[in-house]
Amino acid sequence: MKKQTVRTDDRINGKFMSGSTEGKSADNQRPWAKKALAELLTYDGPPSQFLSKLLSTQCHLAKCEAGVVLRLGAADRIEAIAAYPNPETNGNSLEWIRKVEKPFRRVIKNGESVIVQEHPTDKNSDKIIRYLIVIPFPSQGTTSAAAAFRVKAKNRYTLLLS
Repeated sequence: MKKQTVRTDDRINGKFMSGSTEGKSADNQRPWAKKALAELLTYDGPPSQFLSKLLSTQCHLAKCEAGVVLRLGAADRIEAIAAYPNPETNGNSLEWIRKVEKPFRRVIKNGESVIVQEHPTDKNSDKIIRYLIVIPFPSQGTTSAAAAFRVKAKNRYTLLLS
C-alpha cells in the first residue's frame, strides 16, 4: 500500500499573532505553538488521523476545552468524525456535544458561525461562562459539516477578544 502524506508546507514563516493588541508573537507567549504548527504542517501520517491532529492543535492554540468536527449523515443524523480530547480517554464526557445539536443545525441551514452559551446564566453574574462556538465548513455552495468548540470566558466580549 502506497504511503499517503498530508502536507501543506515545509516550513513556517513569520510570527503568529495572539489575540493581544500588543503585537506580541505567539512564539513568546506560547513557545510550543510554532512547534505544534510545524508538526501539523509537515504531518506525515495516515490521512484518517489528520483531522484529529488538526482539531487537537486548534484546541491548544485557541485554549479551547474541547472540540469536535461534525457532519450531517444519512437520515439527517449528526455524526462526530473527530473529537478532542478523545472521548475514550480519561473519562471525557461527550455531554456538551449533545448541546451543540441545535446550533449545528442552524449553522448547516444558514452557513454562518454561531456562538451560544452552554448554560443560561444571570447576565449580571461574574462567573466564568462556557460558550459553544460552531463554525461551518462550506463546500461547493452547501454546508454539511462544521467544527464545534467549547470555550470558557467571563463574557461574550472577552470571548471575542481572546
